[in-house]
Amino acid sequence: MHIHDPVAPMLAKPVDDFPPGNDWVYEPKFDGFRCQAHIRDDGRTELYSRSLTRLTDSFPETAAAITAQLPAGTVLDGELVHWSPTTGKLDFEALEQRLGSGRRRALRLARHTPITYVVFDCLETAEQGDLRSRPLRERRTVLECLLRDTPAAGLVLLCPQETSQGRARLWLELLTAQAVEGVVIKASGGLYRAGVRGWYKLKHRDETLAIVGGYTGTPTAVTSLLLGRYPSGSGRLRVVGRTGPPPARLRDELTAHLAPRHPGDAEHPWPAELPAGWASGLPTTAAPTRYHRVQPTLVVQVSVDVATSHGRWRHLARLEDIRADLHPMAVPRDLDLE
Repeated sequence: MHIHDPVAPMLAKPVDDFPPGNDWVYEPKFDGFRCQAHIRDDGRTELYSRSLTRLTDSFPETAAAITAQLPAGTVLDGELVHWSPTTGKLDFEALEQRLGSGRRRALRLARHTPITYVVFDCLETAEQGDLRSRPLRERRTVLECLLRDTPAAGLVLLCPQETSQGRARLWLELLTAQAVEGVVIKASGGLYRAGVRGWYKLKHRDETLAIVGGYTGTPTAVTSLLLGRYPSGSGRLRVVGRTGPPPARLRDELTAHLAPRHPGDAEHPWPAELPAGWASGLPTTAAPTRYHRVQPTLVVQVSVDVATSHGRWRHLARLEDIRADLHPMAVPRDLDLE
């Protein structure tokens, strides 16, 4: 059996701690685009996103590097990333700039922001066929052999992997300075189950403060809080993220604080509807976000991961506490944690 079309990627479910046991391997969770690479029999490489959208024209330099370094008939799973030489961190916005760009524009961007493919799994080779029913440890051995001679500074890299939980904990603490989100945890004997959340992801999270500028749902059944921060220097309150539903222990207190804070339309710094794409800064056909504006005076404590883009937290923040004792001016500026 051969894999002719892109397959749904195996996924990871979030956890709050390392699972017990010893039969685990650990890999850094890079902040990039999930990508499946198919090297066709004629030597062409096709790249596909997590949703199986074709990405090849947006990352032509990466596809060319894969073609040059790996044999035809190979199917790989990995992450597209860009390491910024200026900041020493992963730069998610460099990936976003490629979306929807034609091949010609992508090649121009590649001169300054080449995209690297970090490979963590091998689903097929021409010699051994479909490997998805083989244990991860065997697939890893195949992958290491395939990438043994790839240049260390090239655009195709083998994802680091550890068997020591202690070292994985160090990754969790130290690599976040480079915008690595956390750790992916996999059973060393696990099969590749397409579309199944059979892995685990443990993210590094930091607690910080934000200002509530609005919410979705109702005061007694809030579905999300819209979070704001003031920019450094001077300026109006900016939308920087949102939470998911509040934890049960905070619902009544949150309702008590939100109910009396509805302002008149002219008093609020944000529009009545947030434009489509506000969270990503990218064009989209999605509908604007409708929400209830409130006086931006309530401070909350939230936990966030390291994924940011366009001056916003990309992923949902977690509401940890309500800090009605604090003034909004006590909240850090921009996306600073302190």
